[in-house]
Amino acid sequence: ELEWFSLITNSKLLTNWVSRGFTYIFMAVLSIDQASINTTASETEMLFIQVVSYVFVGIGTLYILMGLFCFQIVLGRLRADYQERRYVYAPGPSTPMNNISSDLEASLDDIQIT
Repeated sequence: ELEWFSLITNSKLLTNWVSRGFTYIFMAVLSIDQASINTTASETEMLFIQVVSYVFVGIGTLYILMGLFCFQIVLGRLRADYQERRYVYAPGPSTPMNNISSDLEASLDDIQIT
């Protein structure tokens, strides 16, 4: 859910969680099918492909459920609230934290160490 890549943030298919879940499940079914067709030299390779594929099915199912229960709207509200709080409490020249630090520096300058 980090959405680092522009493909994920700009894609109409992958921005909706329900369609993202179906995409993950589709990729998992494809990998299971390809693994069953190809014979691998190692049994551990086959086990790895199956485990990763079933994890993808689980993640896809989770995305579909979260999309159906409108958790994406909740996430949007939480992100907007975070951005608002981040803007309000951003350190700048007139924030209370800067005034406290300047007052502390002034009081430390008044103290004479002998």
